[in-house]
Amino acid sequence: LEVYAVVSRKDYRAIRLPYAVRSVAMVIALPNEVEGVRDVARRLDRDELAQMLAALRTEPTRLVNLMLPRFKTEYSANLKDVFQKAGMTLAFDARRSDFSALTGLPPQQAPTAIDQIVHRAVIEVSEESTEAAAATAIGIRVTSVAPKPVEPLQFRVDRPFLYYLVDDATGAVLFQGRIVDPR
Repeated sequence: LEVYAVVSRKDYRAIRLPYAVRSVAMVIALPNEVEGVRDVARRLDRDELAQMLAALRTEPTRLVNLMLPRFKTEYSANLKDVFQKAGMTLAFDARRSDFSALTGLPPQQAPTAIDQIVHRAVIEVSEESTEAAAATAIGIRVTSVAPKPVEPLQFRVDRPFLYYLVDDATGAVLFQGRIVDPR
């Protein structure tokens, strides 16, 4: 049992898992329906996602029994075409590029060009990382009367879901993905 911010919407619930780096958090968006991940992904356009993330930052935390499966996702892409289409073409042409500052030789002696630009990202969630993320989310309450026992909210991630790695300071989504088989 840990303390998290949770919001409920018509089609899904979302939970914010803060990381040790205070301005970064993972957000899980869990559709209410087993087959609802595609619809929720479509619904979470830029505006809806921004509203949901803002609500999670301001929502009071509560005691949650989170059951989140371990998962690992990897993404790799060659960005050469992206850079070329954006107008960066000289660097990919050994006859016209000038990398003499790197090679120490004139371009005619050492024709050099960028062959590829590869981007790779990995997200891995395990019991340890979930515990580390939860360690920064501690709720403290001072009262003069013993509080009523609080029934923890059950948040069981047992169907396809969306996840977002978010920079709270800027609101930027650093990474996002979809887990279709959470077993």
